[in-house]
Amino acid sequence: MDISVTARGRTYAIRTKLSAMQCFERLSAALHRSGYWETFVAPYYPEELLEQKLTGEVVVDVQITNEGNVAGIWLVSATPDIFSSLATTAIRQWKFEAVAAKIRVVMEFKP
Repeated sequence: MDISVTARGRTYAIRTKLSAMQCFERLSAALHRSGYWETFVAPYYPEELLEQKLTGEVVVDVQITNEGNVAGIWLVSATPDIFSSLATTAIRQWKFEAVAAKIRVVMEFKP
């Protein structure tokens, strides 16, 4: 499974044979160590999509408040559409360092 998150010109990626949950746990640790993310919640990746080996990509712009909370999410693209709601639901729960910013997040899902 390949999962990557790109923000502020830097890509954090996990490419491994691990399960989806193990992959997300490793990515969460990497993002936290970056100092930019305080809380990373992995998107839910339904088992049936993994079994179908369905790949996808979601691109969103995220507005971050002075407190580091997600203030807004604008969907740029999602292929297929099912991944858009899975990604945005997770992103709403993210917490960032306390610096107002607008970033672009790219999530790739590859079983």
